[in-house]
Amino acid sequence: MRRSLSWSVAAMSNQPRSLAILVALAAGLAEGGCEGGAAWPPSAEPAAAGNVVPRDGHALFPPAGTPVYALQVGGEVRVSPGLKIGYSLTAKAPGSYRFRWTGDDAVTRGGFHKFYGSVWTTGHFTSLVPGCDDGSCPLEPEGDYVSGVLRVDGGERIDWHTFASDGWDGFSFTTDTEPVYFDVNVENGPHPDLFEFPSAAAHGAPSAPASNPFGIASGL
Repeated sequence: MRRSLSWSVAAMSNQPRSLAILVALAAGLAEGGCEGGAAWPPSAEPAAAGNVVPRDGHALFPPAGTPVYALQVGGEVRVSPGLKIGYSLTAKAPGSYRFRWTGDDAVTRGGFHKFYGSVWTTGHFTSLVPGCDDGSCPLEPEGDYVSGVLRVDGGERIDWHTFASDGWDGFSFTTDTEPVYFDVNVENGPHPDLFEFPSAAAHGAPSAPASNPFGIASGL
């Protein structure tokens, strides 16, 4: 619609300005009514929850039977920013998570990597802190995106889409219901193999899920 509106104003440049604006608005209305055009005026209501699609991610809630892994509260993941590409998830208390990711530019000089995906809960996300609650994973104002908490069919969801090279990106969050479900991607596809968490089943040793999506529980 923006292209037609701009053309209309240009085409009427020799007419009185008020008339040119009226013609441009009429063109916008007409295009909005065509098949595939946007509604006019735009709705003040948010998009239906089930239709919200994250950037490069998946809108649908993970299916029943999605594998769930136990995370050891207080455990650490020995991933140093810039040295090993991937995600890190830890929990300082049940249901209280710090979720971070980093590139490997300090080793490969390969520049930025794209990280994107979603995390869901069947209950509520009770807090969300972009940049992490200790400030350890700051987001860039240009190009890094964390959605905020979205209401979706089956619960709530948070989406992210950022670029990282030699530092941490991420956010902290708390939930009142577990497991939380993740869909994690790097560059152009799923990479659960690049997601590490301290496994309760392995006495806190770092572990990675076998498939995408997957669930994590910390004993909430």
